[in-house]
Amino acid sequence: MAKLSLDVAKCKSGAAAGLQRHDQREPGEKHSNKDIDDSRTHLNYDLHNPEKISFTDKINQRIKDEGIESKRALRSDANVMISVVVQAHKEFFNKIGPKEQERFFQESYKILAEKYGKENIITATVHLDEKAPHLHFKFVPITPDHKLRGGEMTNKPHLEELHTIVAERLKECGFDIQRGEPEIEKREHLTPQQFKLQEAFKMAQELSKLESDIEIRSASVKGQEEALKAKEGDLTARHQQLEKETAELQQRLKEVAKPGEVLQISARVKLKEPLFGNRHVELSVLDYNAIYNAAAVSAQAVETAKLVEPLKVEAAKVPALSQEVGSLRNKNMELTKKVETLDKNLTHLQTKTYQKYQKQGLNDKQTAAVMMAGDGISKDHTAKTIASSSPSAPDMSNDAREYGKGIIDAALSMDSKAVALIATLPGCEDIDWEWLSPAARAVAIAKIKKDVER
Repeated sequence: MAKLSLDVAKCKSGAAAGLQRHDQREPGEKHSNKDIDDSRTHLNYDLHNPEKISFTDKINQRIKDEGIESKRALRSDANVMISVVVQAHKEFFNKIGPKEQERFFQESYKILAEKYGKENIITATVHLDEKAPHLHFKFVPITPDHKLRGGEMTNKPHLEELHTIVAERLKECGFDIQRGEPEIEKREHLTPQQFKLQEAFKMAQELSKLESDIEIRSASVKGQEEALKAKEGDLTARHQQLEKETAELQQRLKEVAKPGEVLQISARVKLKEPLFGNRHVELSVLDYNAIYNAAAVSAQAVETAKLVEPLKVEAAKVPALSQEVGSLRNKNMELTKKVETLDKNLTHLQTKTYQKYQKQGLNDKQTAAVMMAGDGISKDHTAKTIASSSPSAPDMSNDAREYGKGIIDAALSMDSKAVALIATLPGCEDIDWEWLSPAARAVAIAKIKKDVER
């Protein structure tokens, strides 16, 4: 059963124009998302608007119709639009086919329109020109009491309820889908560098896990080899003991057969022969002892064979296990080389990211802040990149590492005013940085990057 994904994000007025260009694939837009296939863009369609619109004009008109601005001036950081991306795995859409796929998005549109009011909808665009089909549903968050409440419509209880309602309604419509987990304040698309970094991290983690499994399996095989060697040692010792006992029995037989022992004592044994009935045979002590000892040796030989046979079976497995160990070792070497290559590629990507921000005029502290908050690069990797790439870092490795750690500490201590230095980049003059929360600041930095790349 496929899982439903709803990605929900709050949007301020400054973001409307960029989202409009993306959703409507307006001419002249430069895609930072390399997954967009321009040859399939004509297949996209809007379930709400018959033609392209201005997101900003529609938002302002809806707010004006409700008289919200006349009652109280809107804050510059007000959330005037909510974006909901409805999607599932590509295999789900391939399985149901084009007609059912279109019905899936139509039913999703009806459910969301009923939930938030058709009069508040800005757009409901279906994208078919990316890896997996998805619906971009956007609306003005106006409540029945005529208030703008974007925060209430994106808190955790509301989103969990929304996720459950949409999944259950779609299931009632006949779709084999179940509720996934809601994602809040998630960007719609990753930059190529972010995507490559995430994929590199995932592959490195998978290779590390596989390498660990190989080590565990190798240790297990080694343990089996040692156990087999121990059994072989026990078998050898047992053979030696049997040879010793056999030699002792043969010596006893020789001693019994000395000429001085005359056949004066006899033993009577009863043999059963079905064809001729029963008869008695007279045996000398010498013959009786020889038969008795021979029978004892034969019994011991049978017991020895029972012990030896399982060991032979285990010993036969040793060549195959040794071959498997060799194969695992070769695989381990290949995976080690792949991990080294991935590590080099990852370092190269992070270095290029650092150099890009340096060319844009950011200092090391600002660059570290954007790499961590905007690109999602870890603190350790950011410090390592700056230590190895910054012209300001000392030449000695220990001093360079200390310099990188200092830059990270400085970047993490930056407040909204310090981050506002980044607003000197083109296209960011109107952003009100004083109202940004840490999470929203990260989204704003991502927008700055996107505008700069554009």
